Amino acid sequence: MVHKNNQNGITLVVLVITIIIILILAGVTIMLGLGQNGILNKATTATQKFAEAAESERNMDVELSPEIEALLPDGNKIKFKNIESLQQYVGKAIKDFKLATSLPVGTKLTTLSATYKLYYIDTENKYGDGVGTIYLKADEFEETASQQLSVQTTGNIATSKIYQLNPSITAEKLKAKYPDLSDEQINAMLPKETNKGMKKAIWLTDTEVWNSLLIGLDPSIKNSINYVVGAPSVELFMDSYNSYYNLTGDEPEIATRTSSSERTKLFYEFPYCNNKNGYFIGPGNSSDSNNALKLNNENFPLNLGAYTNNYILLPDETAGNLYYPNTDDVSYYLASPSCKGNDKILRVLVDAKNKKGCFISYDNITAGFCPIISLKTGSNLTFEE
Repeated sequence: MVHKNNQNGITLVVLVITIIIILILAGVTIMLGLGQNGILNKATTATQKFAEAAESERNMDVELSPEIEALLPDGNKIKFKNIESLQQYVGKAIKDFKLATSLPVGTKLTTLSATYKLYYIDTENKYGDGVGTIYLKADEFEETASQQLSVQTTGNIATSKIYQLNPSITAEKLKAKYPDLSDEQINAMLPKETNKGMKKAIWLTDTEVWNSLLIGLDPSIKNSINYVVGAPSVELFMDSYNSYYNLTGDEPEIATRTSSSERTKLFYEFPYCNNKNGYFIGPGNSSDSNNALKLNNENFPLNLGAYTNNYILLPDETAGNLYYPNTDDVSYYLASPSCKGNDKILRVLVDAKNKKGCFISYDNITAGFCPIISLKTGSNLTFEE
């Protein structure tokens, strides 16, 4: 009997000890899991840090390869893998976008460049093709005077991007600028589509005309294109130029310019002035009466007019022909009406003979064509080496 009682006593002691050990282990486990330095807390912190690191990595300054996915959609915003790195590709030639290089213009055939370069990235949907739209621009025609032709006036307003690429001449923009004017007064400010200058700009932005350059293009490339037009508008040109050279400021620098002058920001305005329904551009020469812009008989804050100062555009070996014409004494069209007259549009020209350098003016002679491609958001680009 004593032997049995001893067995029972030992068993009870073991049981108590076991329970105590279990309770101790449970307490340690709870502390490890739920304490300030516990596993769960550390896991949560690690997850947060991982997310922060991923976001930081996505936006960090890294070198992009020549083949990039240019844009990353993110709700209503477009996040670039790296805006600085992407910007270095502006002016670079794009592979695979080999559009047709000839187009009938009236009774003649014009030769167009086969090279398209990254021109502008619309981060605000200013031009209506979607946030993050990429625009490519063709190099200027490769020949000289023989390829300069008169712009046509046979465009179709229904298939034209005239107002999309020239948003300042829309009733909405004018109403925002002049809120006290009536709708009737606003409509009177808009350039008439029957004006010869507007007809020229409509033809240059008529997708029905210029989409013919897509014939024969690889379907996978063609599907990434919104449309093609025959020239950049003055707004797209200046937005690209000012962005590329990082030019800022609210007022133009008015001064006599030479070939050694520093670059300065370009400006455009579309006010209604002296029955002129076209863009005023600058900076111009304040001593030139043609560039003295007045609005309601008062000096307008910006000194703008029918053409800019001489030497306003300077050659750049890196940018090539992105802005500067490829040959002296030639020019190319901009798809925007000029304030010079209702029959005029704008153009970019080099006037080496008269020692004026490169500037922006209105058309009074023939010029060349530099088509613009609008790419769908998120398109992949492969750059030439």
